[in-house]
Amino acid sequence: MNNSKLSLPLFLLPLLLIMAMVSLPARAADKSAEQSGVYKRKWAVVIGLHRFEESRLGSNLKLDQSATDLARLLVEKGSFEKDAVLELTDAAASRDAILQSLGDKWLGKVADKDDLVFIYLSTLCFPAENGQVYLLAYDTDLDNFFSTAISVDDLVKRVKSKVGAKDVVLVAQTLFTGAPQMVSGARTRFGVYNAGVEAASLGDNFAFIASSKKNQPTWGTYFSDSLEKALKAADQGKNLDDIFRFAHDGTVRSTVKDCRGCKIQTPVYYGSARTRKIALLSRSRLKTEKPAAVSSFENVVNVCGQARSNLTYGKSMQALNLLSSIKPSANLPLVDYLRGTVYARRQEWDKASDYFKAAVVGNPGDSIYCSQLANALTEGNGDGSADFRKAYDLDHRNVDAVFGIAETSASDKNARGATLKLLLNLLVDYPRSAELHDRLSYAYRDQGKLDLAIEHAHEAVLLDQNSWTSFMNLGTLLLAKGANNEAQAAFRQVLDLHPDSADGYFMLARALEKTEDPEGAALALEKFLLVSAEADDDKRISQARLDLARLKSAISKETEVK
Repeated sequence: MNNSKLSLPLFLLPLLLIMAMVSLPARAADKSAEQSGVYKRKWAVVIGLHRFEESRLGSNLKLDQSATDLARLLVEKGSFEKDAVLELTDAAASRDAILQSLGDKWLGKVADKDDLVFIYLSTLCFPAENGQVYLLAYDTDLDNFFSTAISVDDLVKRVKSKVGAKDVVLVAQTLFTGAPQMVSGARTRFGVYNAGVEAASLGDNFAFIASSKKNQPTWGTYFSDSLEKALKAADQGKNLDDIFRFAHDGTVRSTVKDCRGCKIQTPVYYGSARTRKIALLSRSRLKTEKPAAVSSFENVVNVCGQARSNLTYGKSMQALNLLSSIKPSANLPLVDYLRGTVYARRQEWDKASDYFKAAVVGNPGDSIYCSQLANALTEGNGDGSADFRKAYDLDHRNVDAVFGIAETSASDKNARGATLKLLLNLLVDYPRSAELHDRLSYAYRDQGKLDLAIEHAHEAVLLDQNSWTSFMNLGTLLLAKGANNEAQAAFRQVLDLHPDSADGYFMLARALEKTEDPEGAALALEKFLLVSAEADDDKRISQARLDLARLKSAISKETEVK
């Protein structure tokens, strides 16, 4: 058989050998890079909150500083490019900014299937009775807590669905706060102080690191301090498990040492064995590349953060001036919503309504946007009922939506049963809300169920002993029930809290007269007329004068008889 046609010329053999020698190391390098976990690009979102818009919230610990320090270390020690790290602290870390940064506007746009994503959260948390743990954003509203905070489960699901990275690491330093229970009446789950997740639900490429066990409080910044030390001590050969163990041991040692055993904090790793080998500090293969829309979003978030900060301190015009610097081409629903918020604070309801409408058009699935639009329309003497209903349909736990429906349908007798049901459903989430019990008392009163109305009115004043309006409601109901002595006690409490209350003096006079105390009733009416001197439109004034004359005449006759 002749094989000459299959043979290569001898002069080509050296060339082929050279080509083989060049290609083998390249293939080996590609394989080595793949095995070592080197990523095409690396991205990070770092979030920290020390201050909140709510004056009733706050932290003496500089959780924002821990985020800033970690962001710097990711660049200096972690081989993250500076442009690949998005830092959100304090006013920049609004609910919208956090969710959109972890979704379509930032991570969802930049992270590729060969990339690594690192997320760090340092804020307050509230473990609710429903089993969910909620993270507090800068603009979390304690009076509408569940609709304005972010549940850990929802956040993890959002990242998993929106971010198509090869590997994701989420680190949470979350400190327990009881403010939602003390302020809004939400109930915390006994014995739970921090977030945790089911490792099996994370999949094979998602690691979740919590600053403490679920049944342990996170004390201060021991964990983030230890994590920073771990990053400083590590080299590129250390994997995620190495870094976690260093931070874990440092946290445990620090808490035990500083308190001599009175407290302990044990960080927890949730994730598969594969994720422990993540090469967090490895260099990425390619330089950072970001679409123009991503850079625009970064600028918008930064400007909105500055505007929110100004608004928090009452500087509404400065906030508007900052927002005006955002180009129309860069405008987003969150910008329109913030503009609407500024105008609502200024009580310029028409402008507030216009911007809230624009926000709803841009993001029709946001319940808070809808309820704020409804509030602005109602305050501006418009009809917000349809938008309150839409907000409720999007989120049944939206307190503003439920209260708005109750107020806008108050005159509709046919809607009273449905309104009562909405309020009772809300009571499941806010069992210790004084305002909710107050509204339930009104709802039961409108249905003629006086005993239930009084029961909820009593609960309202027990939960908030500084609310003169709740005591007024209780006294009025007790008077209608014929419990005159209890009613006058409630009205006296109204006047202790609000000494210039015309309503308090007028109703106290009625209660005292029914308890056969004409002298006391007359004194109360005199005080009513005194504090109502400038209220010419108060229709009760003429009646009070007649009643006062009648009482004085009766007192005079009784004195003559004696």
